[in-house]
Amino acid sequence: MGNVKVFICLFTFFQASLCVRVTLEEGQTGKVSKEIVFNKTALLSCNISPTNVGGTVDVQWSYSWNNQPLSETLIVFNGKVFSNPDKFTLISPYSLEIENAVPSDSGFYKCRGVIAEDSPSMDSGTYNITIFAPPFPKISCGFPDDLKMVIGKTARFHCQENITQATPAPIYKWYKDNQELPMHSLNHTTYPDSNFSSDAATGILEFGTVVAGDAGEYYCTVTNRLGEEQCVPEKIKTRLAVLTMTTASYQVETTTNSDVIESASILLICFCHIALLVLS
Repeated sequence: MGNVKVFICLFTFFQASLCVRVTLEEGQTGKVSKEIVFNKTALLSCNISPTNVGGTVDVQWSYSWNNQPLSETLIVFNGKVFSNPDKFTLISPYSLEIENAVPSDSGFYKCRGVIAEDSPSMDSGTYNITIFAPPFPKISCGFPDDLKMVIGKTARFHCQENITQATPAPIYKWYKDNQELPMHSLNHTTYPDSNFSSDAATGILEFGTVVAGDAGEYYCTVTNRLGEEQCVPEKIKTRLAVLTMTTASYQVETTTNSDVIESASILLICFCHIALLVLS
């Protein structure tokens, strides 16, 4: 339940000063936390009533991402939608409707009741809104372009949403040949020769040293309480590093003034440079 407020109306010698009281859904006052499902329409109920008869009640709605006055943006003022009418609708007399809620709509929504004739009198209530959304349908696995890993080198796959929207934050899992991979390969009987680890919070699968047995079909899943999505499975191959050799050739000419004796043997020494090139 919300906090209980005590309302005090001041009396002058001639008449009682007007007071106003704001209540939210189920008659709660103060601050109310509310969860809204992605792409749904949500109603933020607000009731404003003067505790004494008389005076004109004005409703104001404002939005703040951090519940601080300096960051407030007016939505409804003087009983009319002041900002983003495609998103917000004032439901008579004082409630606010949010159309097609998305994660960026999360934040603090304040309903404020004002009686201008009374100095003024005012009261307010605040909704702390969290928009829950499933993972975005298109998931990237972050595989290498050639779908190959180089034996003896490191490799990394990164599972992520193409558009970040999952709220609450999702859990990432990696699969190889339709079997869920453990968080670490260390001392795991199924992968005795592998050296990899995965992070359920970031979606990164990292190979410390690639071995031939790491070849297989990989995919990842992104899951929260509202849904699950996965990337397109791909067959990843392993390969050896490419071996290249640099060669050199010599051309020998003889002249009448040279020190080279005709028909004598000539020793040419060639130093060959061998390099291992790793293609990423």
